[in-house]
Amino acid sequence: MSFLQRHATPLLTGLILLSVAASLPPVLRKIRFESTRTVELCVDGDDVWAAGGGRTESVREKLQSLLQSGVSSVSLYWNGTESLDLLWDRWSPAWPDELSITFRPQPDPFPQGNPADVHGGAFYPRISTLLCAGDQVWGYPDSSPLYRLVQQTTWNLPWIEFNRQWGNRALVNRFPERIIRAHSVDESEQARYAPAALRRRFIRAVKERGIRFLYLRLYPQLSWEENKDHLLRLVAGLQGEGFSVGPVSPPRAEFLDRGAILGRQTISFLVVVSFPLVGLFLIRRGRAHWILQMAVFTLITLAGSTIVTGLLSPPDFVLGLSLFRGVKAALLFPLVGAGLILYDRREIHALMQKPLTVKMAFFFLAVAAVMAIYLVRSGHDLPGHVSGGEQRFREMLEKWFVVRPRFKEFAFGHPLLILGLWLSSRRISSGNQGVSRGLILLGIVGQVSILNTFCHAHIPFVVSCVRTLNGLVLGTIGGGILIVITARLARRRDATTPS
Repeated sequence: MSFLQRHATPLLTGLILLSVAASLPPVLRKIRFESTRTVELCVDGDDVWAAGGGRTESVREKLQSLLQSGVSSVSLYWNGTESLDLLWDRWSPAWPDELSITFRPQPDPFPQGNPADVHGGAFYPRISTLLCAGDQVWGYPDSSPLYRLVQQTTWNLPWIEFNRQWGNRALVNRFPERIIRAHSVDESEQARYAPAALRRRFIRAVKERGIRFLYLRLYPQLSWEENKDHLLRLVAGLQGEGFSVGPVSPPRAEFLDRGAILGRQTISFLVVVSFPLVGLFLIRRGRAHWILQMAVFTLITLAGSTIVTGLLSPPDFVLGLSLFRGVKAALLFPLVGAGLILYDRREIHALMQKPLTVKMAFFFLAVAAVMAIYLVRSGHDLPGHVSGGEQRFREMLEKWFVVRPRFKEFAFGHPLLILGLWLSSRRISSGNQGVSRGLILLGIVGQVSILNTFCHAHIPFVVSCVRTLNGLVLGTIGGGILIVITARLARRRDATTPS
């Protein structure tokens, strides 16, 4: 036996501990970067103008009411058909001094316009944020004049998550120090939400995804008083979660070059793929109690999560400018590697030589379907529409546990891993250790999911920790229930089996 084989466990343990220690300072910097608890509220200006009937006195009253309710800015659209001076002449008699402007230039009907040549007069100094309207940024595809204009100002750039606007990515990449993570719901989507459900969505975005700028639209079918009540309830909900409302400035930060970003993405991917395999390798080398095996496996996974958090701690990742790459591959590869660890080549070869029966075909189809769901429902953007029943269950979990645990951890991975480790130690699976190994293989999904949680760097670290803890607690309870049920079934089987 070679030196590496004899000392693999202490060497791996030492390497993991050193890596975790090196990751702690950047993790702490990430926590400090995420510590801002102020959220800026911006209301759509066209909605306010319509609510006031275009009458100066009525619009002034509504703007003042919004300001007193916690709104910091109101958006003004401009399509270039009139000068900015005329636009401001229409709004200025109603505008409170303390209220700032979110400027929303529209690209049409002047695609030939040069933003840098537009004279803002008294209008520009009141602008705090630039949020281009339409399906492309102002001046696209030649955005260089817009870049020169932004360079001459101190305007912030709210970056609405899931934004698909042409040229917007290039704009925020050009001025990353101006970015504020933002969330908005367009008119057609908002029509499908009741006000209470919409408030929950906004609060969830602030609490769980680091959003600090909310772009709000009024409900046209509601009265002004009902819309104001909706706004006040949103403010109360944010305050109930420990946030305040007011103007927001981007935190000071240093950004990485492309080479450093790619390097961190690559190392993070390797960590996420390898650590579940390291955990499985170490627990299979020892003869520890199954409870200790579960604890060691989870601690190794958490160590990997800490390392990934440190690697993805720069603001490029926290703001969502750069993302962890290979999410789906990182979910699949550890399962393939775990299968190669749990089953030797002879077993795999024997399985491949077996004739395909109808039962086996259905089994493989079921596995393929589960894996497809597992992969499709994972990633930075969750595709598809969540059913009403599932959404209600998610909200119930969120209400009970503050942060909703992930289904594939508490309802699938952790319980199956606990049951598999217990069966492996008890050897009561009718002499077929393939059952316990199969459960362990499926249970690794929970460990992989923990690492995947920390790959979403835009989610605050504390939120990811609470989500993981909730999943472990519920999953442990679920695993205990499975053990009790399995043990009773085994005793019943033994009692009915002739001696």
